[in-house]
Amino acid sequence: MTGVDAPLPPGSTIGILGGGQLGRMLALAAARLGMKTHIYCPDPQSPAFDVTPRATVAAYEDEAALAAFAARVDVVTYEFENVPLAAVSFLGARKPVRPGARALADVFTCIREKTHLDRAGRRLAANGERGMRDGRAMARLFADLPDAVAASTHHMRRKVTGSRPEAALRGRRRRTGRPPLRVARRPTADRRRLD
Repeated sequence: MTGVDAPLPPGSTIGILGGGQLGRMLALAAARLGMKTHIYCPDPQSPAFDVTPRATVAAYEDEAALAAFAARVDVVTYEFENVPLAAVSFLGARKPVRPGARALADVFTCIREKTHLDRAGRRLAANGERGMRDGRAMARLFADLPDAVAASTHHMRRKVTGSRPEAALRGRRRRTGRPPLRVARRPTADRRRLD
């Protein structure tokens, strides 16, 4: 394994957001596995501070303290679900965070919507990526599925340009004098089904 999915070697430092009882138990379990921990918590009386070699007492909104924390750890996790999403996102841009900001956003959405994660469905879509990846990025991401990438690329080209791109090009240019918009139009039945 490589990257963030590779196991952490002994001696690695796990950053833990939150210093309560769960943070304390995480630190003790990590020590038994040969890992070091660094606890980040705004409460100077946190129980986890007693069992960790490193501790940072600072607000979750303190970006300078978060950046210094990120510089001292190999990976970040959190002990409870009320960690501010902004802090998790800030750290996620610097170090691997598990579970990541998307998982935390999904939990917040379920709490707000008063539903379970397995029943949230479309309500979680707003937490997804905001942009499309280009073909090369998709090919790298799904290198083990080249046929699926090719089929998706073909499908998206048809959706974006229409099944007859030359006709669309001539029609819009003739009506407006401008090149065609490259936006897919969904049939009304599809639109109703997605709403």
